Amino acid sequence: MECYFVNFVQPYFLISRTYSSMAFTINPKSAGNLHYIHIEFTGQLTLQLRKEAFEISKTYIHTNGIKRAVWDISKANAGSGILNTHEIVTELLSLKLPSDLKIVLLGSAQQSITQYAETVAFNRGYTNIKAFTDSEEALRWLAL
Repeated sequence: MECYFVNFVQPYFLISRTYSSMAFTINPKSAGNLHYIHIEFTGQLTLQLRKEAFEISKTYIHTNGIKRAVWDISKANAGSGILNTHEIVTELLSLKLPSDLKIVLLGSAQQSITQYAETVAFNRGYTNIKAFTDSEEALRWLAL
C-alpha cells in the first residue's frame, strides 16, 4: 500500500513517501546561516526507495541551487556491510549533482558507513562527501 503526501508551499518544500515498510521525507532545513536539504529514510532502505528519493532530491537540488545536503539513513534499516554502503555511495555519485554540493551521509553508530563511504567517494574524485554518525558534528562540517 502506498500513501503520498506532497506539499509545495513556497518557499518551503516537503515531499514524503510512505510504503508498507519504508518511507522517506525530503525537506529544506536551516541551522543559523546554514541552509540545506534533508533527506531522511525510515524502515527498510530498498533500492526502489533510494532511487526515487535520490531522483526527487536531485531535481530539487538542481532547480533551487542547493549547495548543502544531508542524506540521513540513521533511522533506516540500511543493511550492513561493505556492499550495501558501496551501493548507497555509488548511487549518490551517479546522480551528477553539482560539483560544489557538500553532502553528509548520516548513519547510526551500528551502520558501517563512515570511513568506507568516504573512501568510495574519494576514489571516484568526490571530496565533498563525508559520513558521520553524529548529527551535530555533521552540521558543523556542512557549515564550513
